[in-house]
Amino acid sequence: MSKANVFDLVTVGHFAIDTIISSKTMTPKTTLGGSPTYVSVVAAKLGAKVSVISKVGNDFPKEYSTWLQNNNVDLSGLKRVSNACTTRYVLEYRNLERQLRLTTKAPPILPADVPRSLRSAVVHVAPIAGEVSDEVVSRLRKSARALSLDPQGFVRSFDKKGNVGVKRWRNPEVLGQIDVFKSAIREIQAVTGLRNLKPAMKKLSIMDQEL
Repeated sequence: MSKANVFDLVTVGHFAIDTIISSKTMTPKTTLGGSPTYVSVVAAKLGAKVSVISKVGNDFPKEYSTWLQNNNVDLSGLKRVSNACTTRYVLEYRNLERQLRLTTKAPPILPADVPRSLRSAVVHVAPIAGEVSDEVVSRLRKSARALSLDPQGFVRSFDKKGNVGVKRWRNPEVLGQIDVFKSAIREIQAVTGLRNLKPAMKKLSIMDQEL
């Protein structure tokens, strides 16, 4: 983290290297992905002071780091781990449907990776492959005025080939500490067990108040 360790927004989760396969392209395209990329760059363009807590492997291209820094994303919370791989996904688009497959996974983010001096108006917890633990969320709660959650990395399931599905997830330790819940419809369904969006949103609100 920077010397001040004070930010408008800190996003916590792994950067990804995505390989995109589509019937519209002749060859697969490799690009920088992951929630920290999209959230932090957009917020920085809106004038926010942003940072990221994440881990990557030695295969993470230097040009990705340079591009993020050129877009005013603080990377002092990014750790490059020797003898490890960056989280990688293959995204295949066929007939308006997307199949997601995990091929490699970076080491998890640990409580020790969150600086005790960190202060942020908002911390956005956005795991993409289960890399954030309950303990990390509790540490982040102490660093933020508001804690936001994108639960995609908690509700994802992976078969032996890495194909991604959705599993039921409800974690009182995490849900009881958040102020903002941001998700796709199928993710809020996985958390509440309800298919209809309005009742699911109501149940989520009640769950948060009870925890």
